Amino acid sequence: MDQKNLKDQLCVDLELNHLLDRNVSDLSGGELQRFAIAVAAMCDQVAYIFDEPSSYLDMKQRFKAAQVIRSLVAANREGIKIFLDGFVPTENLRFREDPLTFKVAETPQESAVETQIAGYRYPTMSKILGGFKLRVIEGIFTDSQIIVVLGENGTGKTTFIRLLAGLLKPDVIEGSDVEVPKFNISYKPQKLVPKSPSTVRDLIQKLIGDYDLDSQFISDVIKPLQIEQLMEKKVKSLCGGELQRVA
Repeated sequence: MDQKNLKDQLCVDLELNHLLDRNVSDLSGGELQRFAIAVAAMCDQVAYIFDEPSSYLDMKQRFKAAQVIRSLVAANREGIKIFLDGFVPTENLRFREDPLTFKVAETPQESAVETQIAGYRYPTMSKILGGFKLRVIEGIFTDSQIIVVLGENGTGKTTFIRLLAGLLKPDVIEGSDVEVPKFNISYKPQKLVPKSPSTVRDLIQKLIGDYDLDSQFISDVIKPLQIEQLMEKKVKSLCGGELQRVA
């Protein structure tokens, strides 16, 4: 597979060395993405096609992946660089109307009473998946918060969410009378594997019920995600972007 003797360098550039003994099925979305980029880059081909190479990668990983992909371009060829501002200066081409910006808004602190009434505590717990071990420190959140979990790929963000959602059971719960909270949760997984033979309309009807009678759901969710034009499509036939929106 390593037709250009690039394996060692790619493992360093894409931070894959600590994953070499892991099963591919145990890799997180970001780890699997970097592995796929490395496999493609090791092939000696005339053309290289990367389908959504930035998916599941954090900003640091995207930059490194872009460097690897750019290194494959011959010196006498031109490559297209994708910038957060949505503009390719060499072509004077704008492919996105507005630049992507990340703004951090201040949120009010929850009062002690609100935390006590509507708070969910989770214990200090550990989970081992293959050669990966995650240890979560006890914490609390309330039902009025929107919380963003940030971190590099492979640090256990998805595993943490799956533990809270009850999709994984912790191997160890350390010295605490606190249990993983049991509550109704709607979870969109990182990796999507379409198995339903139904149409999008039938699937939404099955999971949500009479959604078409809820005008607010239609205006807040269905229309912004442009689901209406997908209603008669089979779920298994959806492309990646369509599947992501439906999920």
